[in-house]
Amino acid sequence: LFRGGFTRKNAIDGFRATFYVADQSQTNRLVFYRKDTWERIEEISFKQLEWKRQLRRIDGEEVDSACCAFLRFSPKDCRTRPLMIPAVRRSYKSRCVGAALKKVNHLFDFLCRFERRAKGAVPLTGAAIFGAYESFFRRFRKFAKRNASRKMFVVKTDIRDCFDCINQHKLSQVLASIIDSNRPYLFTAGRFKKNKEERKNNEGKRTKGKEKRGKETNQRTNALCREMALGLPIRSISYVPFPEHCTRVQIKGNEALEILEKAVIQQKILFRNRFYVAGRGIPQGSTVSTRLCDLYLGAVERERCADILKRRDCLLFRYVDDYILLTTDVRLADRFLKDLLCGVEDGYEMVADPSKTTINFVTDLHEFKVCVNVIDDDGFVTWCGYRIYPRELRVRQEP
Repeated sequence: LFRGGFTRKNAIDGFRATFYVADQSQTNRLVFYRKDTWERIEEISFKQLEWKRQLRRIDGEEVDSACCAFLRFSPKDCRTRPLMIPAVRRSYKSRCVGAALKKVNHLFDFLCRFERRAKGAVPLTGAAIFGAYESFFRRFRKFAKRNASRKMFVVKTDIRDCFDCINQHKLSQVLASIIDSNRPYLFTAGRFKKNKEERKNNEGKRTKGKEKRGKETNQRTNALCREMALGLPIRSISYVPFPEHCTRVQIKGNEALEILEKAVIQQKILFRNRFYVAGRGIPQGSTVSTRLCDLYLGAVERERCADILKRRDCLLFRYVDDYILLTTDVRLADRFLKDLLCGVEDGYEMVADPSKTTINFVTDLHEFKVCVNVIDDDGFVTWCGYRIYPRELRVRQEP
């Protein structure tokens, strides 16, 4: 096949010219679409996104490339997921925006750690757990020991179009309640421990020339932030290296809020050479968006489910927008289910998807009985790649 001048590169170029290639990391495979078929899929997906996020077309001359992102659709099961890719990754302004958002992420970590130290306080992220499941297994084992002989009721559900349905005004209120706009924040982030021998070797290898170049690099970095011509006041954000590989971050509250507003909440969207701005929701595809979603749903849980998070006979977990509740109180489980499926008029606009909901008790929500999956006493619910058995209080990994 590859004789006579026809190389592998020619084959790849031919595929790219004819097909749209999408990778699915969950299933470890490549999916090929004909170009005309994929264009039609994109048109339908964009119309749905335009309605969900209330997209409004704007003039391209007013758009700053550093706060703009390409809209790309990625196939997911039988639908698509909208992802935002930075329009200009290597430009001066886009690098500054990326560095600023990374430092705002550190600010969120600091605020969450500070809130977690208060005894009896509900965390800012509510019932959220992150990539590592250590806290999930530790808390699950403690809960199983306390309630081993009692009947267990379970609710597993998923928020419908979580990122696209976030109320931007409500999100701004949540951020303003967490970040004090009149306060400068100074904290340490990114601690890395090293062995004594490695530290001695590194200290022995240092020279005056390296120290001089390090100072020049820090000066250039600070100048880069000071000369930010984007309208984002990042000049007071700086990284200062400390011993033990600690990093000190300094940022003002009003600057962090302004960065989030311009670069994330009101991010400009580029699709087929047209610019849009969304009146609802936040973009997907970045760690900052995931943190904002955690804080937003955490505010919902602190208002609606504060009693559930504090009770010893209840166990509530959320991974991004996937919920699971284990409790010995059937009335509390039914109330939690109704609040998520029917919604609450509190301005957050978060509603669960009944087709992704699983319970093990009888409910009087007749309009959702066709969609909601009800398991037997010996059944299990699937959550984040694990099978959870309510009757035995056991967890197994999915095959």
